[in-house]
Amino acid sequence: TGENGGKHLELSVIKDTVMNVAEAITAALEIETEIINKHLQIIGGTGRYTRKIGTFEEDGDLNSGAIYGKLLKTGENYLCIDPSADPEYDPKEGELAEICCPIRLENQIIGLIGLVAFNEDQREKIINNSATLTLFLERMADLIASKLSETVKRNELQGIVESMHEGLIAIDKAGVIKSCNYESLRLLGLNRNQLEGQLLSEI
Repeated sequence: TGENGGKHLELSVIKDTVMNVAEAITAALEIETEIINKHLQIIGGTGRYTRKIGTFEEDGDLNSGAIYGKLLKTGENYLCIDPSADPEYDPKEGELAEICCPIRLENQIIGLIGLVAFNEDQREKIINNSATLTLFLERMADLIASKLSETVKRNELQGIVESMHEGLIAIDKAGVIKSCNYESLRLLGLNRNQLEGQLLSEI
């Protein structure tokens, strides 16, 4: 992947997956979830974060001294059970507690995933289960990173296949065309819908 791969390690590439993970976490734990990328942009979230998707935490300033910018640099896990007493945490909407962990891929920190408590029930869950919840978040971060890696590799392979000078058609064991490249379409004078999903024998 090298330098080229680094440019594509953006969580926005898999924003649907990120959103699905956030929603699944909140459904399981009943705590609001926020997922941000390495630029402090909110990529996925639940509850009040849903309307903030696309906006930036900490004004997008990694060097503001605020907690998310710091975590994106250090790659540390973070637990806060009293935001008002933490000089690095700047509660904006009455946050009462948070657990946060980095999302890593290819030795880079590509984002953060956090559980945020907005009521006492949620805060108690975080306080009483912080070790288990941290481990759970780490697993979810690994899941997101794996999905991004797989998507980037698939996109790179697709780019190579599309730029080939030879016509290429892939079929499954039943002889159904699963994919084809631009050159195969040009040579056959067909469009993608006329090829993909059809039996090769009929073409």
